[in-house]
Amino acid sequence: MDRPSDSLLPRIKRIAIVGTGPGGLTALKTFIEEGAFEEVRAFERRDDIGGVWYFDPSVAKEEVERYQKTRRGEYPFRSNEPRDDGGQKQRVYWPSPAYEGMVGNIARDLLAFSDFPWPKPTPSPSSTSALQNLEAHARGDGAKTRSSTQDVESEDAGLNMESLSDEDVDIFPTLLETIAYLKSYATHFNLLPHISLNSEVVSVRYREREDGYVGWEVKVKARVIDGAGESFTETISWWDAVVMAGCVYDNLAIPHIDGLESLPEEQVLHARYYRSPAFWAEKKILVLGNGNSSNDICAQSAPHAKTPIYRSIHHPSWYAYLPDERIIDVQPIKRLYMMPNDDKKIGAELEDGKILEDIDAIVLGTGYRYELPFLRIPSSDSQEDITVTPPDRRRILGLYKHFLHARLPTLGFISYEIVYTTFSAAQAQACVLARLYSGRLTLPSLEERVADEAKCVEEVGDNYLFHALPMYAKSGGEPGYGQWLREWAMSAPGGGSVGVQWDVRRRWLFKNLVKLKTEQMRRSKERAEY
Repeated sequence: MDRPSDSLLPRIKRIAIVGTGPGGLTALKTFIEEGAFEEVRAFERRDDIGGVWYFDPSVAKEEVERYQKTRRGEYPFRSNEPRDDGGQKQRVYWPSPAYEGMVGNIARDLLAFSDFPWPKPTPSPSSTSALQNLEAHARGDGAKTRSSTQDVESEDAGLNMESLSDEDVDIFPTLLETIAYLKSYATHFNLLPHISLNSEVVSVRYREREDGYVGWEVKVKARVIDGAGESFTETISWWDAVVMAGCVYDNLAIPHIDGLESLPEEQVLHARYYRSPAFWAEKKILVLGNGNSSNDICAQSAPHAKTPIYRSIHHPSWYAYLPDERIIDVQPIKRLYMMPNDDKKIGAELEDGKILEDIDAIVLGTGYRYELPFLRIPSSDSQEDITVTPPDRRRILGLYKHFLHARLPTLGFISYEIVYTTFSAAQAQACVLARLYSGRLTLPSLEERVADEAKCVEEVGDNYLFHALPMYAKSGGEPGYGQWLREWAMSAPGGGSVGVQWDVRRRWLFKNLVKLKTEQMRRSKERAEY
């Protein structure tokens, strides 16, 4: 069976996209804009777009109510709803990890796609802000502004929060604002007619058809919803290229801690299932991790849970959070066990020997792992189909620059790298993929594509941080990656949209995200208390 592995791709007419989060949407828009393909279609298992930002308040409410009864998270979530005849019908939902009160940790302008600016909040009638000065510098306005910006950019320059207006720090979108932005993007570029909702991709294989055609066989389980409930039909279609852009948050990372697996299921909850601080009203909780979700869960739960809330950490947080006397950071956990005098309470022995007692629930803010069980590709040394992840699911194997399969370049991956600027990074990848698949850009040689993986292992290691772009300091990190993709896309003849320009203002925002977010949280708390 022939495989598209040289510098030249076969003629690509039809492209399937799996998922309609930010990555899937920008890929869909970019491929359609390219104007070189007969059909581009995105498949989405949910009943709406949004990916990780998808949020259905009514389903979230039912999740909270059921958790309070069963103390178990469910995924997918099966909801019981009234039928037309008065009975009950069951519906399947795929909730994202989003939760009520969620506020993004990335500034709107860093998230926004290059061709669809984020709506500007109404400015306050104040003097020119520090960020407006940076915008002026990016346009080349004046030596005075340029000098002050260089001071801000220098390694030794401090960020004086007192000099920033509320407008400067209120730059982080809420969950609802982000959903609205993505829906506006899809509407503006007329993407909805090219999306199949309620359509779960259950199998993707690279195969030879009976008539000799070689391509991607995609099986989809489509869901039909009516007054009686749900019914399903399975269809098979063939595509010249497939772009994966979803399912990152399906697979939980569960830490290896002595005793964890022996705890009652109802007393251990992964952060993906968190929807509301009502989960732990009057409960004593131990949270593992200090990433964004763990920090939010601790902060939101502090007024409701029994205090103190314990947060088990391996290192200081890389993300924004406010110190709270009700939240105590403790050492990593060595062992978990049920209390001998109370079989409904958990005890924890920490690595420093300290003992925590009478805990009601363990919350795992431990992230996710890569796994795409429905996707299998031919092995390089046999005709057997294999998965694209290793047994420990630490990364995706065989990728060139984190977004293109080296041996099978008609298989793309959008938004599987770990970055801060998820939307714009996905767009930069999609712009290159579109030009490669249309023939406006030429693939690097197979040898170069395969060698890239070894270079990444040498720089970062073959571990869970393999796709974490900030770790690639020698290559310029996340800004360097985005700028490289932009310039590669721009090298193609014929124009078209490209990824964002990593100018002075963007780099300044990126560098100071955590400080700005922390200040925004501090001011929001002060306003709420006032």
